[in-house]
Amino acid sequence: PQPVMLVLHGFGFFPDILDQTEMNAAAERNGFIAIYPHGVADIWNDGTLQVYGPNRSDDVAFIRRVVADVEAKVA
Repeated sequence: PQPVMLVLHGFGFFPDILDQTEMNAAAERNGFIAIYPHGVADIWNDGTLQVYGPNRSDDVAFIRRVVADVEAKVA
């Protein structure tokens, strides 16, 4: 098994988060997998940003699918 780090961007910070966190380098140094999922329209369904209307995406199900997909590919 290999540890996984989910790196969730803030509003409008995708793909900037790749460079800002330097998580790829940390993952390589420390032996974990960094995953950068992308929220719908750069927004996660956390209820904080309603400027563009309600975000009805099921982020929990999405993250579960992302992790399952990575697990299937590296197992």
